[in-house]
Amino acid sequence: MSRNKILKNSVNFLIFIAVFLVAVLCFYPGEVASAVAVPSFESSAVLDDLEGMTIDGKVFNQTDYPKDPYGKISAVTFVEYCFSQYANALGNYGLFIYLNNSSLTKIDDNHVLNKISMAIEFNENDMPSRYKKFSLKFCSKSADCQFYKYKIIDNENEILRVVENYAKSHGGQRNYYVGEVELLKIGDYKASEYNVGRQYVYEGFAKGYGDSDNFPLLMTSLGIKTIQTDLHYAFYRPDGESSAGNYTQHQLNSVYFSVPDTYVEEYGLLSAVHMEWYEYLTKEILVLGNDSIYDTFKSILNLSKDDAMSLTKYGFTVHTDSMSTWYSGVSAYYNLGAFYSYMYDFSGEIDVLKYLFSSNGVEAKDYSVSSGDLLEYIQKFEGSGELINGKYYKELFEDYVGEGRKIGYNDLTVQADDKFSLTSYKLDQNWFKKLFGIKDYNLTVFDEIDGIVRVTSKDLVGSKSAVCSKLYIDESNYDDFMRYYNEIQQGSEKRSVYLLRYAVTDYYSVPVTIVERLTEGVHGLTNYLGKVDENAYMSRQAAFLDLDLIDVTFRDKEGVETVIPVVASPIDGIGSVTGPVNDLNGVDWKKIVAFILGLIIIIILLIIFAPILPYILRAILWIVLIPFKLIAGIFKAIKNKSKRE
Repeated sequence: MSRNKILKNSVNFLIFIAVFLVAVLCFYPGEVASAVAVPSFESSAVLDDLEGMTIDGKVFNQTDYPKDPYGKISAVTFVEYCFSQYANALGNYGLFIYLNNSSLTKIDDNHVLNKISMAIEFNENDMPSRYKKFSLKFCSKSADCQFYKYKIIDNENEILRVVENYAKSHGGQRNYYVGEVELLKIGDYKASEYNVGRQYVYEGFAKGYGDSDNFPLLMTSLGIKTIQTDLHYAFYRPDGESSAGNYTQHQLNSVYFSVPDTYVEEYGLLSAVHMEWYEYLTKEILVLGNDSIYDTFKSILNLSKDDAMSLTKYGFTVHTDSMSTWYSGVSAYYNLGAFYSYMYDFSGEIDVLKYLFSSNGVEAKDYSVSSGDLLEYIQKFEGSGELINGKYYKELFEDYVGEGRKIGYNDLTVQADDKFSLTSYKLDQNWFKKLFGIKDYNLTVFDEIDGIVRVTSKDLVGSKSAVCSKLYIDESNYDDFMRYYNEIQQGSEKRSVYLLRYAVTDYYSVPVTIVERLTEGVHGLTNYLGKVDENAYMSRQAAFLDLDLIDVTFRDKEGVETVIPVVASPIDGIGSVTGPVNDLNGVDWKKIVAFILGLIIIIILLIIFAPILPYILRAILWIVLIPFKLIAGIFKAIKNKSKRE
């Protein structure tokens, strides 16, 4: 066979292979979708996508969406892109939501807090039984910022698995339930909620992704019920220490909100609440009562210990029952005894002081930093490095939380029959017991605290203290709670206020002693620490960032459960900063000195008046007996008169 003939046959064979592959690709559209690159739908402009779309039976027209300074962001449509009946052709699958920002609100377009709530589980009746929030990826917006396009990020393919399985058993139908969209406005620290409340039903396939000739791609949308509400944080700390001791208090964390009564009437009692939050533990918060020392520490705030040492000779120690020392701003480690000792669960030495507050002329132990002031401090803190949820500096928080707690993201469903408990050991010491180190504790146990409580007017009868004790909220929460409750009761819609308890955490608050580094101390020691001031304390507590409700469950008398998505803005929950509950070192020396001086004066007086003391006692006794002698004389006269008669 000639070389030309061999070459000709080879070319013909290659042509045959190419024609065969083209034929295979033409007759198997699923393979086309997986083999042929499709231009990214993410990069297309929002108005280019919307033009020509039919939405709720009407072709999109921008004039149908007028701008409105009082309007709220709403959903225009929801797009399922490239769902395929072929398992190997789902590589281009994606979900997109289009929004109408009629008020032209300034949105932080691609912030990590921009999210959407969607159903991810269904019950035997094909109704949603659980919702979850997914991140939104910004794709495009119109030039006037009225129309937005976002892609729903489903990295774990949770939504895809649900709709794929559902489609196989429901004739190819796919259901997408959307509760809300949350978007962060520029300048805000929490996302704002926008109600969507739609069920988007897709069926059929786009060309190339299934049998589109017999099953063309169709979408319809239906309204679903949501619960729109607002959230408020509350906390409660018993008066005494928890079982952990060492200036540790139990803290019950709660959130309160309202629900329309029509839901209870239609679906039964509220039986569960599904929620989420990001939990962190604050670094040490120092409260100073001495203004000059406060000014000194303010100058070294956020500086490393080595830098702080070059600017000030001051440091501080905290003290509990142990015998070791914790300090900052000093040059070495010193054992100062029981009055300057190490705080439970603190990590020894602080390199950088992050939180600092002045008691504004009030005795530090009696001064509280409100939740709002503490949160504002966190918001305005000028730090560096990594941010938590794109808003708060991570350096303000520890890299761990308390035992039994989970740092970072938490997802929890609280049942109505869940119970919480707290312990309170309250120190009962008079000066005599303090003087001789005698410690008596009164234990109070708060148990069987319901996880979910519907608040009624009966719960609000009594003094502020009585109401707060009954509801397990702090007295600093009382005014806001009562204001919210009254607003709900006076509203046009009948609603009930619910308290949701969700976590018991530890709150630490210890006395602090300010010390200074002296060039020479007793016995010629250098770098000796001298006590300067004790008008200070230090605390630390849990912070619940971007706390939000996702859905609530109602259960009727027959046990049928209905899950409704919640539309609410996330909140940041943190308690106020309060002084130590017990002064374990707290011998009241002023009272003791006064008692001793009084005792000495009495002894001196007794010695001075000893020679005439018997006469003084006789005179006192004679004066005391005068009334009794008069009474006896009267009775004697009456008796004598009776005898004469």
